[in-house]
Parts: sequence; C-alpha cells; structure tokens
Amino acid sequence: MRLSTSLRVEPGQILSFVGAGGKTSAIARLVKELAPSLPVLATTTTHLGAGQRSLAKHHLLQTNAGWKHQLEQHLSSKGSVLLTGSANPEGKWTAPTDEALEFARQFIVDRGGVLLVEADGARSLLLKAPAEHEPAIPPFTTVTILVASSQVIGRPLSGDVVHRPELAGPIMGLEPGESIKVEHVVRLLTSPSGGMKGVPEPSTLKCLLNISTRERQDDARQDLAQRLLREARISAVLLCDLAQDDPVGAVYGRTGAVILAAGGSKRFSRQKLLEPWRGEPLIRHVVRSALQTGVSPVLVVTGAERERLREALSDLPVETVDNPHWQEGQAGSLQVGLAALKERVDAVVFMLGDMPLVEPALIEALIEEHRCTLAPIIAPGYAGRPGNPVLFDRDTFGALEAIRGDQGGRALYNQFEPRWLEWGATAVTDVDTLEDLRRLDAVSKDDAS
Repeated sequence: MRLSTSLRVEPGQILSFVGAGGKTSAIARLVKELAPSLPVLATTTTHLGAGQRSLAKHHLLQTNAGWKHQLEQHLSSKGSVLLTGSANPEGKWTAPTDEALEFARQFIVDRGGVLLVEADGARSLLLKAPAEHEPAIPPFTTVTILVASSQVIGRPLSGDVVHRPELAGPIMGLEPGESIKVEHVVRLLTSPSGGMKGVPEPSTLKCLLNISTRERQDDARQDLAQRLLREARISAVLLCDLAQDDPVGAVYGRTGAVILAAGGSKRFSRQKLLEPWRGEPLIRHVVRSALQTGVSPVLVVTGAERERLREALSDLPVETVDNPHWQEGQAGSLQVGLAALKERVDAVVFMLGDMPLVEPALIEALIEEHRCTLAPIIAPGYAGRPGNPVLFDRDTFGALEAIRGDQGGRALYNQFEPRWLEWGATAVTDVDTLEDLRRLDAVSKDDAS
C-alpha cells in the first residue's frame, strides 16, 4: 500500500516526523507519492544533512532575498519544494526561522497542499531517546509521525543502534549491552520522556515501524504494533518497508463494533433478541463474539424494549445508545451507532443482533483483511450470498450518513466495491422466526463439519 494512503494524508495537513530509523526516507516517499498532484513543501525544525537537499524537486533557502516569491513560482505547478535556512559550519542545512515556518504553514494550507516537517535528529540510527531540547515539533502540527526501526529488536543497547543510549536505557529498563526486546521498544516509544515527548495535544499521533519485507509476518513485529496501539494517544501503527515502492504491509488502526439491536421483531411476535438460546439471550451471544476480538469500543444500538435489552447486557463492557426513531428503518440505527464512534475509530464492523452464530474468527478475519488492504468495505459471502457482519472503512462514513429508510450498508455496494471473504453458513444465518431459532444448532453443526 502507498504510504500517503495508509497515513490518510489530506490537503492542508502538517505532518511532523520524530524518532529514528526512517524519517527522511518517509518524507522522501511522501513527496514522491503526493507531488505533483498536490503542492508539497518539506522543511525542518532541526538540521538536515547536505545530501538531503534532494528531498524535493526544488531546494529553496529562506535566507535568499525574494524567497517567498520563489516559493510561489516553484509550487504553482503543484511541484515540491524543500525550504531550509543556510548551511552551518558543519555543512548541514539549518531550519528556517519561526516566522518563515509560520508563513510556509499558512502558504501551503491556503493552497490545499501538504507540509512535511523533519522535527528530530537521530544520526541515521534505529531508535532514539530525545534530549532535553528535543523534539522540535511545531505547535500547529496536525499529524505527528513517530518513527522507529524494528531492526533494533534483538540488538544490544549501544550507541551503534540507539541515539542517546544513556537516556534510552533507564526508560527501557536496560543496562548497556543488554538485548533490546519488544517490551523495551514499547516502553521507550510510549514514554512521556521518550516517543510521547513534545507531541502537541491537538495533533493526531501515528507510529511508523520501518521493517524489512521479510519481517512483515514476523510475530514480534506484529506484537510490537498491537502493543503500541494500546497507547491511547496512538491512533494507528504502520508496518513499512520504506525501500519499496508500495512500502506499507499493514496498518494497525482502531476498529469499533456497532451491534444493531433496535428492531421490534415483528415476525417473531416478541423481542427475539431476549429469547433464550444455549442458556442466554440471543443478543448476549452476538456481544460476546465482538468482545472476544480486537474491536473497541463495542456499542449496542437499542430501540424497542431498550430497558430490557440494557438490563440483559448490564454486566458486559459495552456502550449502549438509543435510537428513538427505530421504527423508521435500519438506516437510522446504523447512523446513530456511527455518530457515537466515528471520531474514535478508522473502521466500524456493523453486526446484527439476531445473528448469534457469527464467530469471533470472522470478525478478526475482516479486521485482518482491512489491515492489509484498507479496502472501503469488507464483507463475508456464502454460496453466492452476501453475509454479515460487514466492515466499513472511514472513507465510507459520509456515504453511510446519507442513506435513508430501511436500508443497511448494502446500499453502498454499488458506490464502494466490497472486498469479499468466503465464509460458512454462519455468516448468512439470522433469526426472524421461532423456527429459525430452532434451526440454529443444526446450522452451526453443519458449518463446523
């Protein structure tokens, strides 16, 4: 996958890169992907090596007379520009002044472009701990990208692989020469004195783990990504090989679940979701399946007999929200659930409360497919029939908010081509009648065989 797609880069964003193990490579990749379709301005708040002037098509010195006019000229064709100060005695390019950086920010935002800022130095090492004066993240940053190389795992703590090991060691709980493990990297990157240091509060924080292609399926790297995502500030973790043209192998993002349970069960003659099956109400089986997976939060949309449904779920760690207009159709319930989650997640799995046979494995399969593709819709199918649950990426949220009446997410299948996963009969088995309920055990046995 492309890096710009995986980071969900949008016009007007200011992305600041901190950490070690691939910041410059990530900026160079984004410049290549985004320009010339968008004007791209790269800069620094620290220093850049002499060879890094090739980051963009044009290198502009802020110390030149008329640099603002030159910036306009170079970006007018939606090209790319690297803006720096002059070279210091060591031959490194210095940062523009604060005033120049503010001008550059406003300039690029007004033109619907993207500003990329290298806000940290690491001497080309794999991991780092920031000094007292680091990092230099501009306060107007909209997305902070925390970079680290997974190649540090298994290496000894030393100045050969870690920048400022004397600062990193105490945070990681390591002595010099001891082997760096996944838990040590997590401690450093999630520490207020480490990777979390200086990140502006309004800024979205994403982590980019630079790995080799052969490490993409490595359990340690996947474990590292999942552990980092437990940090509330981190909204996504990308596994990338920045040496590749399509560098991103997986995006570990936040996925929530919305369980639609607002209907009145007309064909059942009573609230079917409270009907006992295998010792529990149907709705509890659906909720338990969701809770056994990586989705969070799990939200139940209630409507008819809302109080009884909430009571049936009161001991489970779920959120509930009421749809007062549940009789108007499924679209309203879907949108009530989406409104409650959309600011907290990058994808939502919509589940039906009357499908108690859906396995946690199916939900996990949808999440894994999304992780590796970022497809807009991912759905199970069985014998040519579309099934449930269905995962919707945040790119579809606007369209979901526009549907009306008794339509579900399938109303978008012509607008966003679904990615199908072949599954068993459990993905198409729901309960509408008492006879359906009696058949559940037979379906589950047949599917298992």
